[in-house]
Amino acid sequence: MSKDIDFDSIDGIILHNHGIFTFDDDAKASYTKMIEAVTKAEEFLNENADIQIEKFMPRAEVDLEELQKILSNEKGCEVFLKVNQSPLALHYASQRDLKTFATRGVLTPEHIIRTKREPLILEDNNIQKAIDKYKENYIEYFKKFAKDEVMLNPSPNWIVVKNYGTITIGKNEKEANIIDDITTHTMKAVLQADKLGGYESISLKNSFEMEYWELEQAKLKK
Repeated sequence: MSKDIDFDSIDGIILHNHGIFTFDDDAKASYTKMIEAVTKAEEFLNENADIQIEKFMPRAEVDLEELQKILSNEKGCEVFLKVNQSPLALHYASQRDLKTFATRGVLTPEHIIRTKREPLILEDNNIQKAIDKYKENYIEYFKKFAKDEVMLNPSPNWIVVKNYGTITIGKNEKEANIIDDITTHTMKAVLQADKLGGYESISLKNSFEMEYWELEQAKLKK
């Protein structure tokens, strides 16, 4: 597809469902082109996909001690929970039909190794029941596409709690913060994409292939 392109005539390439690349003979010039391209995208979003974050107060509670105990048991190690009740997180967690709205897939395919394809949606106090259903769905997803892969832990890596905010789960504070950073960007992008016609992630099959790609798994082992 690119063999006939005059690369001297272009500054970069946007790969569908992957990202943007800029290039030049000089590293600094290539970096400058990236800044310019990203700035152009930001300006477009500011003009065409401005989102109004409604000011919600937390209207639900979560037993964090019970949640941590259950998830530690599910993960096989003590976990760290990071609660996000920023205006963005509360706005996101207060959407109607949350199970449909917040489970449309990852923003960037590489993120799936941190977040899984979708969060757990918690809408009541029955934490174990919600996690059991999440695991059941994950196992079904795995069996549908697996060949000879070994299934990862099927419990969630982040949670959207109705009218409360979001919670990310890590084996330590650093990992929980990384996932929180990823999901914060995801929430904003989903809201902006919906302003531009609708958020859409990659397919279930492609999600699985990305999640179980050997090279991606190696990133987590470092």
